[in-house]
Amino acid sequence: MSADKAFIDTNVFIYIQRTDEPYKTKISEKTIDFFDCFISTQVLNEICNIFTR
Repeated sequence: MSADKAFIDTNVFIYIQRTDEPYKTKISEKTIDFFDCFISTQVLNEICNIFTR
């Protein structure tokens, strides 16, 4: 387990949902699993905007 903290930006969540680039999906999933992650309310709003379009 890592004690490092990482800010996760919107693109990481987008890459996890995409199926056309499996390499980026795998890296994004491992990033979230490895680090103690946090996100901002702006990232949450951007994700909601992208996924509900």
